[in-house]
Amino acid sequence: MASLVLFLGIALLLVGSGVLYVALLKPFVFQRGIRQGLRLRVYRIVLPQYQSKNEGTQQDPTQLIAVMEQLYASFTSVRRPGTSFRPDPHISLEIVNPADTDEIQFFLGVPRDYVSILEKQIHGQYPGAEIEDVTDYETFDSEAHISASKGDTARSDELPLRTYTSFESDPLNQITSALSKIQRDESAGIQLLIKPISGTWGTRAKRIVQEMQDGYSYDQARKRTGWMQFVTHIKQSSQKEQTPASLSPKQEELMQAIDAKTSKPAFKVNLRVLAVAHEESRAAQLREEIEGAFAQFQSSEENRISFRRVPPRRLPLFVYRFLFRVFQPRQTMRLNTEELTTLYHLPTPFLETPKIRWMKFKRAHPPSNVPDQGLMIGKNTYRGEQTEVKLQQADRRRHTYVIGQTGTGKSALLKKMIEQDLANGEGVALLDPNGDLAEEVLSLVPKERAEELVYFNPQDSARPLGLNILEARTPEEKDFITQEMISIFYKLVSDPSMIGPIFEHNMRNAMLALMADSENPGTITEIPRLFTDEEFRKEVLKNVEDPMVRDFWENEFPKSQTGQQAGDIIGYLLSKLGRFIENEMIRNIIGQKESSFNFDSIMNERQILICNLSKGGLGEINSSLLGMLIVSKLQMAAFRRNAMPQEERKDFYLYLDEFQNFTTESISTILSEARKYRLNLTIAHQFIGQLDEPIRNAVFGNVGTSIILRVGTDDAAYLENKVQPQFQAYDLVRLDNLHAVVALMIEGETSKPFNLEIVFAGTGNTQLKEALVELSRLKYGTKKEVVARNIKRRAQIG
Repeated sequence: MASLVLFLGIALLLVGSGVLYVALLKPFVFQRGIRQGLRLRVYRIVLPQYQSKNEGTQQDPTQLIAVMEQLYASFTSVRRPGTSFRPDPHISLEIVNPADTDEIQFFLGVPRDYVSILEKQIHGQYPGAEIEDVTDYETFDSEAHISASKGDTARSDELPLRTYTSFESDPLNQITSALSKIQRDESAGIQLLIKPISGTWGTRAKRIVQEMQDGYSYDQARKRTGWMQFVTHIKQSSQKEQTPASLSPKQEELMQAIDAKTSKPAFKVNLRVLAVAHEESRAAQLREEIEGAFAQFQSSEENRISFRRVPPRRLPLFVYRFLFRVFQPRQTMRLNTEELTTLYHLPTPFLETPKIRWMKFKRAHPPSNVPDQGLMIGKNTYRGEQTEVKLQQADRRRHTYVIGQTGTGKSALLKKMIEQDLANGEGVALLDPNGDLAEEVLSLVPKERAEELVYFNPQDSARPLGLNILEARTPEEKDFITQEMISIFYKLVSDPSMIGPIFEHNMRNAMLALMADSENPGTITEIPRLFTDEEFRKEVLKNVEDPMVRDFWENEFPKSQTGQQAGDIIGYLLSKLGRFIENEMIRNIIGQKESSFNFDSIMNERQILICNLSKGGLGEINSSLLGMLIVSKLQMAAFRRNAMPQEERKDFYLYLDEFQNFTTESISTILSEARKYRLNLTIAHQFIGQLDEPIRNAVFGNVGTSIILRVGTDDAAYLENKVQPQFQAYDLVRLDNLHAVVALMIEGETSKPFNLEIVFAGTGNTQLKEALVELSRLKYGTKKEVVARNIKRRAQIG
């Protein structure tokens, strides 16, 4: 009797305590829960969709999902001695398809005091993860209907759920599939709030296992270990205890399952489902479909997740708790790390659901020895830490290669680099086949460098600048020019077979003859006259000392002009030149006796040469012709530095946008030798198919720094081996605009590839630009009428 009175007294005390809690403490605890939710810092976790080759392509879904279980095990450190007044912190796990995004996203809410620890733990398990600090996501439309539910285990918590280890595919497929059916003006989410349980969480479960090992069934063992055991003890004097029996195979399996569950760390879990739509029935349908996806977790022990719909009158409070991530300690289920991993893990490559927000491209950190001095080419942001990426002057001498599709940021990168060179007083040349970059760079020229600017714009036909390619000082330069011009002719014809050895032979002798008088060289426009005007030919030959050239003009050429085909050869030769000298705009440039500006001065005095070679205004062939002539002139100026001491050779920076338009096979010589003469190239283009094999081999065999913006699939496959193992072709085709992968030359060694974000240059002084253009054209240009008159006189045209 005394025992019964004691039991009733304890029961009344517990009831009274409950009333006191509801009346006095519950509001306080609720407010503390809200404050605790507000202290969560919300992150969006984004992973690469593919699996890196060096991470092993033979992994199955179970192996990849198991990584999350290790992460949960590390989360058990998020604990402090807690009471109702100072509860343990909790973590929020959410899979959401927010309003207006139509993307399924994975969020993690972390207590602010544990952010740095958990970030390291996440990156430890998912090195490629991108952890984005977000304010929150939009879930609700003020005019929408809400349907919600809470999840709990249908039976006792010690009975396990079915876990990912028994699935052949990723169990998240069904959950994310339900979320993927949401339309753009709808939203839905799954929220799990988890709080670690102390190491003694499975005490009763272990006692149940012990009872079952003694022969009691599961139901008997539960009664013997529950709080009602106290009542049983009171009555045991009048009742005969059940005798244990041997367990059936099913009971044995159940006992092992309970023991296995309790052997792993566990969490208290709040599970919530919320759906938002413009119709009440649609919101309920979305909620039910999400709930249905949890049916797959029913175990052979018949435990499962069951849902209880939140009634309309309770929805405001539920939404409030959902938004503020308020943990409800009295509405929890206990799940171990394996079960929790099954319900929520970060997406794996085996997840087949569309609309998952994947990382578009992988990130990699810069090397520890990235220079802190030099030309800034962009910045790297990795795991929240931003690093400026700079290219040292000595490493720029090994040249820089840029590739990327149109609109990806090549011009922005070149503009930023040129802006710094101009501000630093460096010598710069830019060849732009589109014209826009050249116009923008003009605005960046400092006012104090106005006198150093040469603006070459062939479309300014009123005051054309002269460009005589036949200016040469030494026999070596004459041979170089001759070979370059023949290479240019080959490149400009659609069918190289149209040129051939006869054309080469005649053109070589013509150019060498016109260059014989170094003080008074001829021009390209005078070549036809050399073949058709005997008196002019005799006058030119007075200065020719090369016996082979003299023999050609005095013996071989006259003999070729006899017989039935006498005029055919001349017609054949002149037809190839016609496209250039018959175009008045081009003729007024290449037909001037002297170049309007000195390329030696451009390089050695650190001047500025901006060439607007717009294909839209000039035509593609004319643009390429002029560009190749300028590159050849700059190359000759660089080679003239051979007689100059190394310390006197000033660095000069040549930027070639769409460089394949302006280079011949001699680029291999430029790339391999020009650095000795401090001619430092930055070459850019759109795709590798634009390059002939010899030029392609020269580029990839010599450039020091490579900057790869978004490229097509073929180019990505070609470039993949240059960016592995940090990146794959998959990354290169998915790079955002203004993002690149860079292999940076650092102190003569190429670094491992890493990410680069391009930084915009300033807008410059647009008002000053017009004044700069006018100053350049007046200083270097010649009136069209004067130029035309001189060309007509010398070439006997018209």
